[in-house]
Amino acid sequence: MCPLDAHLTSLKAYLTSFEAHLTSLDVHLYPLDAHLTSLKAYLTSFEAHLTSLDAHLCPLDAHLTSLKAYLTSFEAHLTSLDAHLCPLDAHLTSLKAYLTSFEAHFTSLDAHLCPLDAHLTSLKAHLTSQEAHLTAIEAY
Repeated sequence: MCPLDAHLTSLKAYLTSFEAHLTSLDVHLYPLDAHLTSLKAYLTSFEAHLTSLDAHLCPLDAHLTSLKAYLTSFEAHLTSLDAHLCPLDAHLTSLKAYLTSFEAHFTSLDAHLCPLDAHLTSLKAHLTSQEAHLTAIEAY
């Protein structure tokens, strides 16, 4: 056998061994390839789910933005109402103070009128007595 034949035989043996190794790798890689295909399908499904969620969340985000704008407007309205109500509150406080003063004045007048009322009642009784006395004199 010539050296070239020996080398060819060696290369054929190596090639056969390499083909066996590739077949072994293919046997190991085929399940990984199937798993990778399954993962790609799951990822595609997950991306579709995320797209669906995004489609649902966009209107909600717009609604939330709208509600925030309404809340800001409502807060401005409340601030405006507060600005209008503060002077009214001050006026009410002033009116309450005036009413308290007025009630004190009436209490004072009542204190002055009670003795006068008693005196008037006394005068009416005296007048009635005097009328009765005159009636008696006229009858005599």
